Amino acid sequence: MHVAKLLACLIGTSSISVTAQSLSPGEGIILAIDSVTFLSQDNLERAQNLTEENALEIGGEIVQGFGAIVKTVTGALSNVTILKFPSVIPDVDQHAICNSFRSFILIHQQLLSIVIGEKSILSATPFTAPLGTVLRSLEGVVDTFAFAVINLVPGCSAHAIQLNAYLSPTLSQAAVTFP
Repeated sequence: MHVAKLLACLIGTSSISVTAQSLSPGEGIILAIDSVTFLSQDNLERAQNLTEENALEIGGEIVQGFGAIVKTVTGALSNVTILKFPSVIPDVDQHAICNSFRSFILIHQQLLSIVIGEKSILSATPFTAPLGTVLRSLEGVVDTFAFAVINLVPGCSAHAIQLNAYLSPTLSQAAVTFP
């Protein structure tokens, strides 16, 4: 039932198909992480295409993309923290969760690095303040989400903690880059 609620949050509907309801807890967590990774990848592509000429259009899309990431992580987090799976998730699923988490961290790291690197372009748009606001929100929810996921995967938590430690400084830097 909790997996169905998690999926409903991720796809934005309260009606879940029988197939989605039949996901294992590990598969539900992987879906949550992969959904956020997908949004981050989509925003990464926007950031990579940012130029001075399209900054007004793409800058707004980047802010909206981060907003969608925050919303998705927040929804997933409210459901993941309800779940008490450590004893239920088999080691093989824990490692799959950690692999999914690793992809999320790497994509997010790239996205934030590009956004930080494009400060001069983004600062010339009206999106500086909204971007700063959404990045500060992102910093909080991603950190909380990361620790919720880490608590679910004792079989690979040391690696997951290292991955989170890799991302945390960049999240902080991004949040202060855009006041």
